[in-house]
Amino acid sequence: MKYLIANKIYTLKGLKPNLNSLFLCLILGSAIAEPAVFANASKASLAPLKPQHKASEKQHPTNFAQCGLSNKARQLAALIVQDSEQQRLLIRCNPLLARIAQEKAKEMAESGKVSHKGVDGGPNEKLIKAGYPLPKEEIERFNSVEAILGGESEAEDTWLTLQASFLHKTHLLGENPYYLNQTELGVAHYYKWRSPHIDYWVIYFAPIDKKEICAEENKCH
Repeated sequence: MKYLIANKIYTLKGLKPNLNSLFLCLILGSAIAEPAVFANASKASLAPLKPQHKASEKQHPTNFAQCGLSNKARQLAALIVQDSEQQRLLIRCNPLLARIAQEKAKEMAESGKVSHKGVDGGPNEKLIKAGYPLPKEEIERFNSVEAILGGESEAEDTWLTLQASFLHKTHLLGENPYYLNQTELGVAHYYKWRSPHIDYWVIYFAPIDKKEICAEENKCH
């Protein structure tokens, strides 16, 4: 499994990095530490995709109310979705993912740790326990859906920091084929002054089991 700490935002500002306040993490792996995000991808497919679609072809939200439970979360969601390098043709705000993300951000603030492993296990397991219809092929993986960060107070700086990490940028902008099916988005921000990082951010980009949704809505043919 891989841990990432990114501090490019401080470099860009000409400031000395403060790793006690800024922590950015993406763990890629299955339950047995297999790199989940690249498990089904050839080496050739790991290269970032080049922009292939016009803005008019994309089905993206214009209202981000259901992407997050706070204004800052919605601002970050808008920055991610509206980025000119966003490769996903379809993105939907998912209120369940937004709620799960908020719970995770609060959990990190209360523990003082920016970590993918929480009280419900890894991110994929957390979504399943919360009732999110994750496709079966994703169930055994530890994390293929969650990006987290601590220490940035504003959405703009948070997005700049995330883009400074190759793996986070690739995930959030859908820059390799594995991520293009992750159409459901939920974002959270949680503030706690008496905690090591003060500001905590969680982003979920997840695929959805369309067969399960179909069955629940009795719309299968």
